[in-house]
Amino acid sequence: MRVHLAPTVHPICCADSLYEIVNSAYATSKGVSFRFEPELADIFVDADAQRLNQVLANVLSNAAKFSPKGSAIVIRVERDGNDAVIAVADEGPGISADFHERLFDKFTQADGSDNRS
Repeated sequence: MRVHLAPTVHPICCADSLYEIVNSAYATSKGVSFRFEPELADIFVDADAQRLNQVLANVLSNAAKFSPKGSAIVIRVERDGNDAVIAVADEGPGISADFHERLFDKFTQADGSDNRS
């Protein structure tokens, strides 16, 4: 059997997606906070909402997971021409330089543990 899962693409407000993810209990459980700088503008992208939310949730949960307790994770959404740029800055240890080359390979993890450094 062959199944083709086509993405459902439509305009999505980046701020709405981020607010929904940030309001989850994950940051609280890890002892960190999320901060928007500046306050998020209504920037829309044509995307598959489920996939966009999955990517954003993964990035933000990793930022929370590896940031020191009490720290703030800063999120920015900006327009760059026709593109939307979502930037996340945290105080975690980052990704080791030797892993950068494989960062976007399928099924790879630099550190699969739930521990902070």
